[in-house]
Amino acid sequence: MKKRELQAENTKREILKAAEELFSSKGFESVTIRQIAQKAKCSHTTIYLYFKDKENLLQELAMPPLLKLNGRMEKTLQDQTLEPLQKLKLICKDFIDFALNHRSVYSILIIVRAERVDVPPDLKMNVVRNLLFKHLETAVMDCLNIMDDKQSLLCSRIFFFNLHGLIMTYIYKEEPLDQLYERVLPVLEQSIEILITGMNIGGVHNEN
Repeated sequence: MKKRELQAENTKREILKAAEELFSSKGFESVTIRQIAQKAKCSHTTIYLYFKDKENLLQELAMPPLLKLNGRMEKTLQDQTLEPLQKLKLICKDFIDFALNHRSVYSILIIVRAERVDVPPDLKMNVVRNLLFKHLETAVMDCLNIMDDKQSLLCSRIFFFNLHGLIMTYIYKEEPLDQLYERVLPVLEQSIEILITGMNIGGVHNEN
């Protein structure tokens, strides 16, 4: 790689790093391009050489970890050696792993720039986010054998709210990740088993 190309890559990396830190600490809406430039130690015009606007910068931050998570979920769903409940647990674990390792991206994606999963999304990152939700829905339905679309969406949302509640309980903790996992994962596994058992026994998927 030529020296100029290497400098360009380094500059872009510093811009992304600065943006992620500022989005995380100040919130996406309140951060300006000039603030990002100041933290990245470049001019605000330099940022526009790499990114169309602040939202484009956010997309660049969010897409790689989202696509990686999507790949992991797809691999789990396609694994014929796993039972449905095992697949659901792995998919939920991967989602929590993504959230704890990419906290600012998660907060922006799910809270600040979220769009409904049942309407066409405007942002590319929300296209992928909706795909992740469909993977969760598939895993849940395989455990419950639900055919009705409305009840399928309802049950999947219940599982997502459970995941989101766990994540938001721990996402701002300053403990090391291994300690957080020790606390979160046992609760996650038990909550999944309770939800699946309750839905099957209580007939959440049956219309009365």
